[in-house]
Formats: sequence, C-alpha cells, structure tokens
Amino acid sequence: EFNATVTDDILVDTVFFEYDEVNYTATKNGNVYNFSLYDLPVGLITYRWIANDSTNNLNATENSSYTIDKAAGVVSTFIDGVSANKNVDNNTNVNMSGSLDTGIGEINLLQDGVLINNGTNYISNVSLFDVTGVYVVNTTYAGNENFTATSEAFTITVSAPAGPTGFSSDDMLIGYNFDFTQGGDLTFLFRL
Repeated sequence: EFNATVTDDILVDTVFFEYDEVNYTATKNGNVYNFSLYDLPVGLITYRWIANDSTNNLNATENSSYTIDKAAGVVSTFIDGVSANKNVDNNTNVNMSGSLDTGIGEINLLQDGVLINNGTNYISNVSLFDVTGVYVVNTTYAGNENFTATSEAFTITVSAPAGPTGFSSDDMLIGYNFDFTQGGDLTFLFRL
C-alpha cells in the first residue's frame, strides 16, 4: 500500500498514483491518499504521485523507487512421512514425497538424480528398495520470477537384515510336517 498526504490552499480535486507510466486514482481518507498494488514483479519499482486541485493546477512528486526481491522458495522432502534420513532393510517399500511450501510452480522428486515424479504442491512415489546401498531422495524447485530456486535432500540407507545369531549351520535344519485329511504326509526341509 502506498500513501501520500496531499493538501492545497484551495481544494484538492484528484490524486493519482502513477506506476509503470499508468495513472491510478487513489482513495482518500482525510488528507491521506492511498493506493494498493498486488502481485508486483521482482525488480525496481518506480512510482510518483500527481495531484490536481479544483482550479486545474497540477503538481507531481519526483519519481521514487524501491526494489522488490525474490522471496525464498521452500520445499520439504519426506521419507515415509518424516523429513529425515532413513535406514531400512532390503526388500522394503519406501514412500518418498515432496511438497512446495513456499512458491508457485512445479517441483521435482528425484532418486539419485533420476526424476521419479513431478507436479505442484505435493508429490510422492512408493518404491521397493531391494538392493543394499545409499540412495539420495531430493525435492527440487526451479523458482520463478518471484521465488528463488531451492532443494532439500535426505538419504535412504538400505542394508541386508541381520541373520540369526547363536546357531551353527547344523542347527538350522528345520522340518515341518503337515497332515492332510485327504490322506498322505508332506514334509518340507529347510537348511539355512
């Protein structure tokens, strides 16, 4: 909102706010005139006030200016709903997701630099991690004329599950017997 106090020894007739070489009629509250602009672009803004009194005398201010900076874009990356690194056993499904918290436009969800989803606001992908290793999950936002680019990354560390302890390989012979009411026995033997 832009404000200016305008007075005249006779009577102020009209006050204009000039922005980008276009005049807009300002609203009045006593001697204070104001005008609001929305969705201004990033960069240098130049403006001035023009007043006209009841006898058609014009007066204008010098040009004034200010700078509008880009707002910071903000994204969040989630692994199974949490913004943190995660350790899992192999053969585990993991929900990777990202959200655009501040900004306007599209975000990308990447796993190890490969695009796995994109869209606006909130995106996700569920993948099976069946190979041990460390995987990087990254949500990126390219920014636009009003918001800066940003990204957030976390890792998924996939490990083989720990095997049983305190057994020798000879102890791992396991047998199961199943009785079938239709007759016969079936035996499975597993050696781990």
